[in-house]
Amino acid sequence: MSQPVRTHLFAPLKLGALPLQHRIVLNSPRALQHGRPSPSRKPPSESLDGALVIYAVAEAHCAEGRHLVTQGISNAGEVNGWLRATQAVHDRGGMVVARIGGCPVPAGIALNADQVDLALDAYRSAAENAHDAGFDGIELAAMAGTLPEQLYRQWADVPAAVPAALTECPVATEFLCDALRTLLAAWPPDRVGACMTLPATAAGLRRHHALLPAVVAGELAYLHLHSAGSGHATYCKPFTASVRLHYRGPLIVTGVWTPQLAATAVRSGRIDAVGVCSEGVARADELAATWRAQLGVHG
Repeated sequence: MSQPVRTHLFAPLKLGALPLQHRIVLNSPRALQHGRPSPSRKPPSESLDGALVIYAVAEAHCAEGRHLVTQGISNAGEVNGWLRATQAVHDRGGMVVARIGGCPVPAGIALNADQVDLALDAYRSAAENAHDAGFDGIELAAMAGTLPEQLYRQWADVPAAVPAALTECPVATEFLCDALRTLLAAWPPDRVGACMTLPATAAGLRRHHALLPAVVAGELAYLHLHSAGSGHATYCKPFTASVRLHYRGPLIVTGVWTPQLAATAVRSGRIDAVGVCSEGVARADELAATWRAQLGVHG
Protein backbone atom coordinates (compact mmCIF):
# COMPACT_ATOMS: atom_id res chain seq x y z
CA MET A 1 0.00 0.00 0.00
CA SER A 2 1.33 3.44 -0.89
CA GLN A 3 2.07 5.87 1.91
CA PRO A 4 -0.64 8.53 2.46
CA VAL A 5 0.03 11.87 0.76
CA ARG A 6 0.00 13.80 4.01
CA THR A 7 2.80 11.83 5.67
CA HIS A 8 5.47 12.38 3.03
CA LEU A 9 5.80 16.01 4.08
CA PHE A 10 6.98 14.88 7.50
CA ALA A 11 9.32 12.13 6.29
CA PRO A 12 13.11 12.49 6.75
CA LEU A 13 15.22 14.02 3.98
CA LYS A 14 18.97 14.37 3.56
CA LEU A 15 20.36 17.45 1.81
CA GLY A 16 23.99 16.46 1.37
CA ALA A 17 25.40 16.44 4.90
CA LEU A 18 22.26 18.10 6.34
CA PRO A 19 19.78 15.51 7.70
CA LEU A 20 16.23 16.86 7.97
CA GLN A 21 13.55 15.09 9.96
CA HIS A 22 10.79 16.55 7.77
CA ARG A 23 10.36 18.47 4.50
CA ILE A 24 9.57 22.01 5.76
CA VAL A 25 12.36 24.58 5.28
CA LEU A 26 12.09 28.09 6.74
CA ASN A 27 13.44 31.17 4.97
CA SER A 28 14.18 34.20 7.13
CA PRO A 29 15.07 37.21 4.93
CA ARG A 30 14.66 39.81 7.67
CA ALA A 31 18.39 40.24 8.22
CA LEU A 32 18.67 42.14 4.93
CA GLN A 33 15.53 44.24 5.00
CA HIS A 34 16.27 47.50 3.23
CA GLY A 35 19.90 46.41 2.89
CA ARG A 36 20.56 46.79 6.63
CA PRO A 37 21.75 43.65 8.44
CA SER A 38 20.49 43.18 11.95
CA PRO A 39 21.97 39.98 13.39
CA SER A 40 22.35 41.64 16.80
CA ARG A 41 18.56 41.68 17.23
CA LYS A 42 17.17 38.94 19.44
CA PRO A 43 17.09 35.88 17.18
CA PRO A 44 13.73 34.27 16.51
CA SER A 45 13.18 30.78 17.87
CA GLU A 46 11.85 29.57 14.57
CA SER A 47 13.09 26.02 14.30
CA LEU A 48 12.03 22.62 15.48
CA ASP A 49 13.92 19.37 15.82
CA GLY A 50 15.57 18.52 12.53
CA ALA A 51 14.38 21.68 10.74
CA LEU A 52 16.44 23.77 8.35
CA VAL A 53 16.41 27.57 8.60
CA ILE A 54 17.93 29.67 5.80
CA TYR A 55 19.07 33.18 6.70
CA ALA A 56 20.03 35.84 4.14
CA VAL A 57 23.22 37.05 5.77
CA ALA A 58 25.36 38.89 3.26
CA GLU A 59 25.04 41.05 0.22
CA ALA A 60 27.32 42.09 -2.62
CA HIS A 61 26.37 45.40 -4.18
CA CYS A 62 27.68 48.46 -5.95
CA ALA A 63 28.53 51.59 -3.99
CA GLU A 64 28.28 54.63 -6.25
CA GLY A 65 28.82 52.34 -9.21
CA ARG A 66 32.50 51.84 -8.42
CA HIS A 67 33.00 49.46 -5.53
CA LEU A 68 31.54 46.22 -4.28
CA VAL A 69 31.23 45.68 -0.56
CA THR A 70 29.87 43.02 1.76
CA GLN A 71 27.41 43.69 4.56
CA GLY A 72 25.83 41.41 7.06
CA ILE A 73 28.67 39.09 8.06
CA SER A 74 31.79 41.12 7.33
CA ASN A 75 33.24 41.92 10.77
CA ALA A 76 33.66 40.42 14.22
CA GLY A 77 30.60 42.14 15.65
CA GLU A 78 28.33 40.82 12.91
CA VAL A 79 29.86 37.34 13.13
CA ASN A 80 29.25 37.28 16.87
CA GLY A 81 25.68 38.46 16.33
CA TRP A 82 25.05 35.66 13.88
CA LEU A 83 26.71 33.20 16.26
CA ARG A 84 23.99 33.98 18.80
CA ALA A 85 21.31 33.44 16.14
CA THR A 86 22.74 30.13 14.93
CA GLN A 87 23.17 28.92 18.50
CA ALA A 88 19.50 29.65 19.17
CA VAL A 89 18.59 27.44 16.21
CA HIS A 90 20.98 24.69 17.33
CA ASP A 91 19.61 24.81 20.87
CA ARG A 92 16.22 23.81 19.47
CA GLY A 93 17.69 20.95 17.46
CA GLY A 94 17.62 22.73 14.09
CA MET A 95 20.18 23.53 11.41
CA VAL A 96 20.88 26.86 9.77
CA VAL A 97 22.26 27.83 6.37
CA ALA A 98 23.62 31.22 5.32
CA ARG A 99 22.46 32.52 1.94
CA ILE A 100 25.38 34.42 0.43
CA GLY A 101 24.49 37.40 -1.74
CA GLY A 102 21.10 38.74 -2.69
CA CYS A 103 21.23 42.53 -3.04
CA PRO A 104 20.54 43.89 -6.54
CA VAL A 105 23.03 45.99 -8.45
CA PRO A 106 21.61 49.48 -9.22
CA ALA A 107 19.84 49.60 -12.58
CA GLY A 108 21.94 50.66 -15.53
CA ILE A 109 25.28 49.80 -13.91
CA ALA A 110 27.37 47.28 -15.83
CA LEU A 111 30.05 45.58 -13.77
CA ASN A 112 33.63 45.72 -15.00
CA ALA A 113 36.25 43.03 -14.42
CA ASP A 114 37.60 44.65 -11.25
CA GLN A 115 34.13 44.86 -9.74
CA VAL A 116 33.46 41.23 -10.55
CA ASP A 117 36.68 40.30 -8.75
CA LEU A 118 35.59 42.36 -5.75
CA ALA A 119 32.24 40.58 -5.79
CA LEU A 120 33.97 37.20 -5.68
CA ASP A 121 36.12 38.43 -2.79
CA ALA A 122 32.91 39.41 -0.99
CA TYR A 123 31.50 35.93 -1.50
CA ARG A 124 34.73 34.38 -0.24
CA SER A 125 34.82 36.54 2.88
CA ALA A 126 31.18 35.90 3.72
CA ALA A 127 31.58 32.14 3.20
CA GLU A 128 34.63 32.01 5.47
CA ASN A 129 32.94 34.11 8.15
CA ALA A 130 29.90 31.83 8.03
CA HIS A 131 32.11 29.11 9.51
CA ASP A 132 32.94 31.26 12.51
CA ALA A 133 29.29 32.33 12.83
CA GLY A 134 28.23 28.74 13.45
CA PHE A 135 26.31 28.06 10.24
CA ASP A 136 25.83 24.45 9.14
CA GLY A 137 26.09 25.29 5.45
CA ILE A 138 25.90 28.07 2.88
CA GLU A 139 23.71 28.81 -0.12
CA LEU A 140 24.65 30.85 -3.17
CA ALA A 141 21.99 33.44 -4.06
CA ALA A 142 21.37 33.41 -7.82
CA MET A 143 17.77 34.62 -7.80
CA ALA A 144 16.30 37.59 -9.66
CA GLY A 145 18.20 40.75 -8.77
CA THR A 146 21.41 39.01 -7.72
CA LEU A 147 24.69 39.24 -9.59
CA PRO A 148 24.43 35.99 -11.60
CA GLU A 149 20.91 36.87 -12.75
CA GLN A 150 21.76 40.50 -13.53
CA LEU A 151 24.85 39.51 -15.48
CA TYR A 152 22.60 37.26 -17.54
CA ARG A 153 20.27 40.17 -18.24
CA GLN A 154 23.16 42.47 -19.14
CA TRP A 155 24.46 39.92 -21.61
CA ALA A 156 21.03 39.25 -23.11
CA ASP A 157 20.37 42.98 -23.52
CA VAL A 158 23.47 43.59 -25.63
CA PRO A 159 22.12 44.83 -29.02
CA ALA A 160 24.46 42.57 -30.97
CA ALA A 161 23.39 39.47 -29.07
CA VAL A 162 22.27 36.62 -31.28
CA PRO A 163 19.58 34.10 -30.25
CA ALA A 164 22.21 31.54 -29.29
CA ALA A 165 23.61 33.97 -26.74
CA LEU A 166 20.32 33.94 -24.89
CA THR A 167 20.80 30.31 -24.02
CA GLU A 168 24.60 30.08 -23.82
CA CYS A 169 25.09 33.27 -21.78
CA PRO A 170 28.86 32.80 -21.23
CA VAL A 171 29.32 35.87 -19.00
CA ALA A 172 26.70 34.90 -16.43
CA THR A 173 27.63 31.22 -16.59
CA GLU A 174 31.30 32.01 -16.03
CA PHE A 175 30.49 34.23 -13.06
CA LEU A 176 28.19 31.60 -11.55
CA CYS A 177 30.91 28.97 -11.94
CA ASP A 178 33.45 31.30 -10.33
CA ALA A 179 31.07 32.11 -7.47
CA LEU A 180 30.41 28.42 -6.84
CA ARG A 181 34.13 27.64 -6.91
CA THR A 182 34.67 30.44 -4.40
CA LEU A 183 32.11 28.99 -2.00
CA LEU A 184 33.34 25.44 -2.53
CA ALA A 185 36.86 26.54 -1.62
CA ALA A 186 35.54 27.41 1.83
CA TRP A 187 32.92 24.66 2.32
CA PRO A 188 32.55 21.03 1.20
CA PRO A 189 29.98 20.53 -1.60
CA ASP A 190 27.64 18.51 0.62
CA ARG A 191 27.08 21.68 2.69
CA VAL A 192 26.62 24.10 -0.22
CA GLY A 193 23.33 24.84 -1.99
CA ALA A 194 22.22 27.27 -4.70
CA CYS A 195 19.09 29.39 -4.77
CA MET A 196 17.48 30.49 -8.05
CA THR A 197 14.13 32.04 -8.92
CA LEU A 198 11.31 29.60 -9.58
CA PRO A 199 10.66 30.17 -13.30
CA ALA A 200 7.13 31.23 -14.20
CA THR A 201 7.69 32.07 -17.87
CA ALA A 202 9.46 30.57 -20.86
CA ALA A 203 12.12 33.30 -20.65
CA GLY A 204 12.77 32.49 -17.01
CA LEU A 205 13.06 28.82 -17.84
CA ARG A 206 15.57 29.68 -20.59
CA ARG A 207 17.73 31.45 -18.04
CA HIS A 208 17.64 28.39 -15.80
CA HIS A 209 18.64 26.15 -18.66
CA ALA A 210 21.59 28.45 -19.29
CA LEU A 211 22.76 28.49 -15.67
CA LEU A 212 21.76 25.05 -14.37
CA PRO A 213 24.70 23.15 -15.92
CA ALA A 214 27.07 25.19 -13.78
CA VAL A 215 25.03 24.33 -10.68
CA VAL A 216 24.82 20.65 -11.56
CA ALA A 217 28.57 20.47 -12.20
CA GLY A 218 29.17 21.66 -8.65
CA GLU A 219 27.56 18.51 -7.20
CA LEU A 220 25.90 20.62 -4.53
CA ALA A 221 23.83 19.51 -1.56
CA TYR A 222 20.59 20.89 -3.03
CA LEU A 223 18.96 23.33 -5.42
CA HIS A 224 16.50 25.88 -4.03
CA LEU A 225 13.90 27.56 -6.25
CA HIS A 226 12.42 30.66 -4.67
CA SER A 227 9.21 32.55 -5.36
CA ALA A 228 7.46 35.18 -3.25
CA GLY A 229 4.19 34.68 -5.11
CA SER A 230 1.41 32.14 -5.02
CA GLY A 231 0.15 29.87 -7.77
CA HIS A 232 2.14 26.72 -7.09
CA ALA A 233 -0.84 24.59 -8.03
CA THR A 234 -0.66 25.91 -11.59
CA TYR A 235 2.98 26.57 -12.41
CA CYS A 236 5.04 24.57 -9.93
CA LYS A 237 4.44 21.30 -11.76
CA PRO A 238 5.47 22.14 -15.35
CA PHE A 239 8.44 24.34 -14.48
CA THR A 240 9.91 22.16 -11.77
CA ALA A 241 9.48 19.19 -14.12
CA SER A 242 11.59 21.03 -16.70
CA VAL A 243 14.23 21.88 -14.09
CA ARG A 244 14.28 18.19 -13.16
CA LEU A 245 15.48 17.38 -16.67
CA HIS A 246 18.74 19.14 -15.80
CA TYR A 247 18.95 18.57 -12.06
CA ARG A 248 18.22 15.29 -10.27
CA GLY A 249 19.39 16.18 -6.77
CA PRO A 250 17.34 17.41 -3.78
CA LEU A 251 15.00 20.23 -4.81
CA ILE A 252 13.37 22.81 -2.50
CA VAL A 253 10.68 25.23 -3.69
CA THR A 254 9.85 28.24 -1.52
CA GLY A 255 6.69 30.26 -1.91
CA VAL A 256 3.13 30.53 -0.64
CA TRP A 257 2.06 27.01 0.29
CA THR A 258 -0.99 25.52 1.92
CA PRO A 259 -0.43 22.29 3.86
CA GLN A 260 -2.49 20.38 1.29
CA LEU A 261 -0.56 21.71 -1.73
CA ALA A 262 2.76 21.16 0.02
CA ALA A 263 1.93 17.59 0.93
CA THR A 264 0.72 16.82 -2.59
CA ALA A 265 3.78 18.36 -4.27
CA VAL A 266 6.21 16.43 -2.07
CA ARG A 267 4.27 13.18 -2.47
CA SER A 268 4.28 13.57 -6.26
CA GLY A 269 8.08 13.69 -6.36
CA ARG A 270 8.14 16.99 -8.25
CA ILE A 271 9.98 18.52 -5.31
CA ASP A 272 11.63 17.17 -2.18
CA ALA A 273 10.86 19.94 0.32
CA VAL A 274 8.78 23.10 0.63
CA GLY A 275 10.18 26.42 1.77
CA VAL A 276 8.07 28.83 3.79
CA CYS A 277 9.00 32.50 4.16
CA SER A 278 9.10 33.08 7.89
CA GLU A 279 7.76 36.63 7.97
CA GLY A 280 4.87 36.40 10.38
CA VAL A 281 5.85 32.92 11.55
CA ALA A 282 6.73 33.22 15.22
CA ARG A 283 7.63 29.59 15.85
CA ALA A 284 8.31 26.84 13.37
CA ASP A 285 7.15 24.19 15.78
CA GLU A 286 3.79 25.97 15.95
CA LEU A 287 3.65 26.07 12.14
CA ALA A 288 4.47 22.38 11.88
CA ALA A 289 1.93 21.51 14.56
CA THR A 290 -0.74 23.48 12.70
CA TRP A 291 0.06 21.75 9.42
CA ARG A 292 0.04 18.34 11.08
CA ALA A 293 -3.34 19.03 12.59
CA GLN A 294 -4.80 20.28 9.30
CA LEU A 295 -3.47 17.22 7.48
CA GLY A 296 -4.56 14.83 10.19
CA VAL A 297 -1.00 13.66 10.92
CA HIS A 298 -0.30 12.45 14.45
CA GLY A 299 2.99 11.80 16.21
